[in-house]
Amino acid sequence: MKKLIALPVLAFCLAGFISVDFAAGDDLEPAPFRGDPNSVLAKFDLQGQANLDSFSEGANPTFPLFPLPATITQDPTGAPFYQVELPNYIDDLPLKLMRIQYSWFGQTGDAQTVTINVSPNVPGGSIALVDSGPITPVPGVPNAFHRYDDFEIRPNPDFESIQVEFFNSDPRWLIFDTISTVPEPSTLSLGLLLVAGLTTQRWRYAC
Repeated sequence: MKKLIALPVLAFCLAGFISVDFAAGDDLEPAPFRGDPNSVLAKFDLQGQANLDSFSEGANPTFPLFPLPATITQDPTGAPFYQVELPNYIDDLPLKLMRIQYSWFGQTGDAQTVTINVSPNVPGGSIALVDSGPITPVPGVPNAFHRYDDFEIRPNPDFESIQVEFFNSDPRWLIFDTISTVPEPSTLSLGLLLVAGLTTQRWRYAC
């Protein structure tokens, strides 16, 4: 069972990032849920030392953010391969949405998320790529390109470790948006609920 985690380190971990300019980076396709309760945003500048550029979160008064700093490490061989670990809300919401934006230098380049490792790893759980954006030039930056991937993770994990690889390119930025949420009802589910409601109404009138 997931437990509420509240540590005094939380305020310290977040305080240093409040004044950061979140306009930095090739943030061309921000997730629509950014800034909502239970959302997390992290931006990594991959030029130079692959340092953390910025971090923020959409507060939840009931479930605070697990106070681990966002981290990124590069493959020790120097290959354009990165492992990212993000803080999480430890809550009971069933679904995690994740958007990953990649940008790089090089017209023939690309990037992809190779693996997403989750904890706890629940039998029957799933990690699904549900949408991808096309490769597009970064406006005003010569030879820079960008795209994104959207993932759904079920059930919502307590922790994710994400591995990203760049191909034929000079990595530029990695930007992550995540949120703990509940699934939106599908069109089929809404239709079944409507039919059930109409059937109930007819049965009442017949009686």
